[in-house]
Amino acid sequence: MAEKIMSVTIEACLKSDYTGPLRDVIPALRELVTGNYDTLSKGQVIDGGNIIGTLAKKIERLDVSDTSETKGFEGVATSTARIRVHPYKYFKSLPQTIKIPMENETGDCCPTVLMHELPSVQLAASWDQLFFEPDIKPNLLRFVTSILTFADRGVSLDCVSWNRIILLHGSAGSGKTTLCRALAQKIAMRSFSKFNRTILLEINTKTVLSRWFTESSKLVDALFDWIHTQTGSAPDHFFFIMIDEVESIASSRKAAASANEPADAIRIVNSLLTSLDRLKCRRNILILTTSNLLEVIDTAFLDRVDLCQHVSTPSVVATYSILLSCMQELIRCGIIILENEEALYDYKMASVFKNVRPDLPSSKLLCIVEQAKGLSGRALRRIPLLMHATSVEDESMSLSSALDAMRLVVEAEQSSARLAIVTDREANLTAKVLTDQHYYL
Repeated sequence: MAEKIMSVTIEACLKSDYTGPLRDVIPALRELVTGNYDTLSKGQVIDGGNIIGTLAKKIERLDVSDTSETKGFEGVATSTARIRVHPYKYFKSLPQTIKIPMENETGDCCPTVLMHELPSVQLAASWDQLFFEPDIKPNLLRFVTSILTFADRGVSLDCVSWNRIILLHGSAGSGKTTLCRALAQKIAMRSFSKFNRTILLEINTKTVLSRWFTESSKLVDALFDWIHTQTGSAPDHFFFIMIDEVESIASSRKAAASANEPADAIRIVNSLLTSLDRLKCRRNILILTTSNLLEVIDTAFLDRVDLCQHVSTPSVVATYSILLSCMQELIRCGIIILENEEALYDYKMASVFKNVRPDLPSSKLLCIVEQAKGLSGRALRRIPLLMHATSVEDESMSLSSALDAMRLVVEAEQSSARLAIVTDREANLTAKVLTDQHYYL
């Protein structure tokens, strides 16, 4: 039986003043890695300051982002591995708002999109700072890679069908929108060999909803006509089209018809579906969508979705990773001061010490994490600021004080969440009573 060939994926961040073709550094980088490192492991970072020779002037850092190492296998031998190198440079420009021109404009608004050039320095750490169930990020990355491969090899859409649409759904604050941006950023870092530039276009759905009858569907048509033109005129560019809260323009037509809603609501969905079908033939686009309300989305839109991925509230492991990363950032910035060789361990080590050494900072953090069950990723990321704001007069605090304050903040957040649930239930009950009274009148 042939021995399995292991693989290593290295992302090489080039210095901002590097002006040569990206592909020119690949042979030297492969030689650098195989000549100086016997093994490489996922997450390993090689700082540019440790690189000597001509590459030192070109490389900011190297990140070992993926390996095919199995569980329990410490690293991949570089001498026999297939080494993939993805060089990239960050764009420092800020996102730009673009207003889509309208012919015979008569309404009260025009569609707008927010354009990012990728990879962007503003999104530099976005992928690594997202913590979900273990398979979500790798699955998305592999899926998009497969779409790019199929398009690059010219696989016939008549034989193998795909619509280039991904839908992330889940509760509010679970990180869907941030994950879309991070996924686009990650692919941009790896797509230099296929496309000269990568663009992320974020559609502002509020700007395609007009108060004027029949106007909204025209706005949707104008928006996607513009996208169709842009993607067609720049085949060497890759475009990510992001539609946040897609249910606002893709709600169920059947429900709208049965509720006697205005026909414009149905026209919007019809326009969207027709526009998506037109974009299907473009090899240089991927449509990323998010929703908090999967159940209200039109079935025809869902049928066009290639990958429908649920993004749940963080698990215990993910919650620990989120709060740990926040604490490490505050330590780096000098807001939390470590004393007496204090340290915060990863989840695996914290689980080992929790019952044996409950006094350790990691054990206390794990107890807080268990209290934080059910909080969204957005709420968890807010906790360190609340912790600092409610507990200190000085700018800095000890790790012990920080953990005590964090525990109190988590308790308060959970109380607020429970109160919100009760309030929603009471509001729904009141609405039902009023509806029943109106019915019997």
